[in-house]
Amino acid sequence: MRELEVILGLDNSQRMGGMDPLAHMRKLVGEGKVSQEVFDNFEQVSSQPSLNDVLTDWLGRTPINGSISSDTGDDEVISQFVEGHLDAMKLHGETVISHIVAIGHGDEEPVRAKIEAGIEGARTFLMPDGEINRSRAGLLFIESYRELPLLAWPRKLIDTIVDLEQSMLLFRSHHARMVERMIGRRMGTGGSSGVDYLDATLKYRIFVDLWGVRTLLVKRDALPDVKNNDFYGFAQS
Repeated sequence: MRELEVILGLDNSQRMGGMDPLAHMRKLVGEGKVSQEVFDNFEQVSSQPSLNDVLTDWLGRTPINGSISSDTGDDEVISQFVEGHLDAMKLHGETVISHIVAIGHGDEEPVRAKIEAGIEGARTFLMPDGEINRSRAGLLFIESYRELPLLAWPRKLIDTIVDLEQSMLLFRSHHARMVERMIGRRMGTGGSSGVDYLDATLKYRIFVDLWGVRTLLVKRDALPDVKNNDFYGFAQS
């Protein structure tokens, strides 16, 4: 499982105590608990780009409104897309606020605070260091305009990767419950905290952006029209 996590790209910062799996494996070799051959293979795997690395790089090359990263003026196109999406979120938020207040499910002030916090969170997601993250912008574009022919298979790939991680999460949950049913809350056979450790791994997320982008999505009819839509397989009107 640990080798699979490395191949997929689980960040060590998510591991309990920030554990470095390669350093841990090296320690096990020194203790005679793991063979040198197994360690060498693990070290080789760890030295390669992970699936998450490759995916992030690929998303960064997504054509957004017909512009690719090497095009002159791409930065401006991406900036306009991001600001347009944030504006769409604001307009949609006003509709949500009016609806919730109208049906008596909340007062405007606390609801507005939640909506505005969500929009600010979206801005932080898209511009984590004050600069637009093109990979995240590309991901948002694919998810927002998934009906475009050219984006159909990228969206399918993204969904498949989310399915993969969801399956891993379900496996972790089932494994934890099986262990709890067998040995309760006693210490694990490898010296870990047992079920408590297994439950902690349920928080792991490898493809963080693929999950996070869903918070930013707005219904299609509230989004700006795609520019250069012929680029994606639509004829110009």
